[in-house]
Amino acid sequence: MTSALATGLAFALLASSVVELRAQAPAPGAHITQRFPHITAEFTHVVSPRSVQLLLDGNDVTDRARVSAAGFSYTPAAALQSGSHTVRVTGRDVTGANFSGEWSFVVIHSGATEIHLTIGEPLPEARVGRRFVVQGNTIANSQIRVTAGSRSGANGQFSGDTTADARGDFQMSVVLRTLRGQLAVYVRVTATDPVTSRSTSTTLQLRLTQ
Repeated sequence: MTSALATGLAFALLASSVVELRAQAPAPGAHITQRFPHITAEFTHVVSPRSVQLLLDGNDVTDRARVSAAGFSYTPAAALQSGSHTVRVTGRDVTGANFSGEWSFVVIHSGATEIHLTIGEPLPEARVGRRFVVQGNTIANSQIRVTAGSRSGANGQFSGDTTADARGDFQMSVVLRTLRGQLAVYVRVTATDPVTSRSTSTTLQLRLTQ
């Protein structure tokens, strides 16, 4: 077989191969309770990554997904509501042939998750300087607000917001605007569930080093 013929056969095989999806997660038709599911799939043949478009419930989420020649992955930035959700993928393979595929899964909410908030650092009554780190754990993807003041309930010395990660861990660097002669600071941490909007908070009294 000549090299030209071999090349032609190889190209013909590639051209006749239709790109399909496999190893989808969540699985097609699955019923899941995760509000922030990791959505992934593999391609049965090599594709052109830049040509891939990913839609979730009709919304283009391509820019927030990780796409390669072999597959893609995406985690929603906002919690999915209960009900059916459809993933649709389009693009071109390495020969330029178009492909598309889609599947659906169902999110079910078995009940409200009890919100919790645990502060790992600093501990109550700990000695801190003007700069310190607040870290803890709560419900995944919760909104976190940290405020600080010279008395309980005050927030004039610091205010900041962050978001807990997929495990519920969070961390924030605090820089205080301290007052002359101030010996203590009250730090309030509030966590809000992005789905139910329920929140919980705790207040730490910390000692300031001079």
